[in-house]
Amino acid sequence: MGNRIFVGCMRFGDFLTQDMNSFIHQAQEIGITNYDHADIYAGGKSEKVFGNAFSSDKSLTGRAPIIITTAVMPLTMRLDALLFINFCKYLFICIFS
Repeated sequence: MGNRIFVGCMRFGDFLTQDMNSFIHQAQEIGITNYDHADIYAGGKSEKVFGNAFSSDKSLTGRAPIIITTAVMPLTMRLDALLFINFCKYLFICIFS
């Protein structure tokens, strides 16, 4: 399992892919492997940028396991559960394709 430090990904939505790659490499170099995501971060853009970083730089997947935590709002708060499911599918495809 990863360390006890989590990177909050709330503000990653405006990152360029190469900036996200650099950020993840630097985090891995100091032992950070845990990332906190939520579908509401930057309207889903944060997760997309994070997934694109792994998709474009295969060296990111050859290191320590990446641990991603997330949370979703209850459906009573009008969150579309399919958004979360689609995010999981998208991230899986980006990391493992």
